[in-house]
This record gives sequence, C-alpha cells and structure tokens, in this order.
Amino acid sequence: MKKNKIRLHKNDFDKIYNERNISHSRYVKLYTAFNSYEHFRIAFAINRKQAGAVERNKIKRRIKNIINKIEINRNIDCIIHIKPMIKKASFIDIEKDIISIIENIPEKIAK
Repeated sequence: MKKNKIRLHKNDFDKIYNERNISHSRYVKLYTAFNSYEHFRIAFAINRKQAGAVERNKIKRRIKNIINKIEINRNIDCIIHIKPMIKKASFIDIEKDIISIIENIPEKIAK
C-alpha cells in the first residue's frame, strides 16, 4: 500500500460512519465516504475477540496486498470491518470478495 502522508483520524471515522454508505460481502463490511484529498485512504477495524494479534496482522497484510493490486485513483475514505468468517477463508476467496466490493464503491456512494 502506498504510504499516505494523511491518515484517518477519529473525526474522519465519525464522518464516514455518519454518511452510512455501507457495502456488505461475505468477509467484510465496507463503510465509504468521499474525502477532500486526491487519493484513496483506508483503515481496518477488527475485534480483538475475533483473533490474536498475529492473526489480525496477517488478515490486514492480506487485504493490503489485495488492495495494492487494484488501481484506486478516487478520493474516497474506506473503513473495512472484518468479519470472523475471514479466518477460515483462503487468500483467493478473500481476494475475489475484496475486489468485487471495492469495484462497486462508486455505485454505492452515488446512490
């Protein structure tokens, strides 16, 4: 993932949650909102009860790797809530799921 100089902060999270642009898939729930910057920003939310630190970091690395493969040139903020089912999924299944949900971001925000 490209190093962003601008990170998502608490007030950014609140703004994204308040816009209520939510997309669901099998392994993740995606909250999105437009931002005033010229690039894509992303954050992850995974519960400590779902997995230990090593497993949570592995899941986040996998999702970052998938997102790096996709060209996202939009000014959008995303929060990815990770569902517990993702622990049992293969990388290929997660990749298909993430790609399909991220490709539909503009449609969801436009509605």
